[in-house]
Amino acid sequence: MNYYMTSELHKLKITELHYHPLVPDSLDQRDFEFIELKNTGSALDLSGVHFTEGVTYTFPQNTVLDSGKFVVIASNKVRFTSRYGFSPFGEYSGVLDNSGEQIVLLSAQSDTMISMTYSDNSPWPAGADGVGYSLVSKELNPTGNPNDPSYWRLSYKLHGSPGSDDVMTLNVESTT
Repeated sequence: MNYYMTSELHKLKITELHYHPLVPDSLDQRDFEFIELKNTGSALDLSGVHFTEGVTYTFPQNTVLDSGKFVVIASNKVRFTSRYGFSPFGEYSGVLDNSGEQIVLLSAQSDTMISMTYSDNSPWPAGADGVGYSLVSKELNPTGNPNDPSYWRLSYKLHGSPGSDDVMTLNVESTT
């Protein structure tokens, strides 16, 4: 079955970006960086889809991302797994610039799927710059422009919420 539909690739969204993580002094903060993608449409074949700016990574053959599912790539699989309790899908080369930069994701045919630039300057959320929170899309299934700071907010959880929608949860103590 061929899931690859060029007209549907616009449904793949960057929904979380952790470019300047908070870490203990003895560790390299870049080891905890990650990018989360979400498929907001029907199943997609990501075979050959690749990041070319910001970081470098190519999705292997037979990579299918089902509707509503996430894929997370990280700078360091071991460190990511130790922090989040699951292994990222892949490990990219390069690092995300702490002051901001352009990130480009191309299709297997090298058509631009996503081209976005983030920044650590206002009006971008300041808490994503080394304070421990990630950038997450304001909408669960975003439709806006990821170049616009209003597309983003800070994660509700310290260190972000890779691999899932970032939603606020209430801790309610039982009175029984």
